[in-house]
Amino acid sequence: MKKMIVSDYDGTFYRNEEELKENIRLIEDYRNKGNLFVIATGRAYTSFMVEYEKNNIPFDYLILSGGMLLDKDLNILYYESIEKDVIDHLNSDIKRYEKYITQCKYVGLKTSSEESIYPLTKIAMRFNDVLKGYEFSTHVLNLYKSINCYVLALPHATLVEIISNKTNKGIALKVLEKISGINPKNIYTIGDSSNDLEMIQMYDGYMVDTAQTDLKQQGFKIATIKELTLK
Repeated sequence: MKKMIVSDYDGTFYRNEEELKENIRLIEDYRNKGNLFVIATGRAYTSFMVEYEKNNIPFDYLILSGGMLLDKDLNILYYESIEKDVIDHLNSDIKRYEKYITQCKYVGLKTSSEESIYPLTKIAMRFNDVLKGYEFSTHVLNLYKSINCYVLALPHATLVEIISNKTNKGIALKVLEKISGINPKNIYTIGDSSNDLEMIQMYDGYMVDTAQTDLKQQGFKIATIKELTLK
């Protein structure tokens, strides 16, 4: 019976070069047995393509930023953008916090420091003040009901990601479940941070042992890519 593994990339499938090479080998064997492998990454298209071309990463489908689903030939199967009028208002909020923001990226099929590349699947901001990152997230979630906001801890910084509330990695995976026809009981998900939560909760989900501390404390099952390939 065909199975599917869906893995986050940074911090999960890729934690170091040695493990990445081993995971690639494991997934190549897994796919050769007729199973499917999906990368579900918070990275933008251009950023992940650099990794893909550098490491020849095998995949059957690709979920980007929770808002875009592509097949192995990079055809877009699903796309959910942030509403244009919400982006216009968010820019004012970003402006008010700009002294705490060291980087702001607008993400669609391309990535830019300008919102002119609309339609956008994500806005990603790096805060140099952890508390200000959480404060900004709470502020915009209270103002705009059509968005989701994720706060991810980084060394010496905080990453705040905004996407449409009509999508996330779990919703994109639900679309893929229908396309692939795979029984949801045979879909295994794995990640390490808050933007992986929905797909982990909706399917047979796991965290890696290096996941965010607050997430591991919630009691999610711990696994490796190798262990999932053996299911």
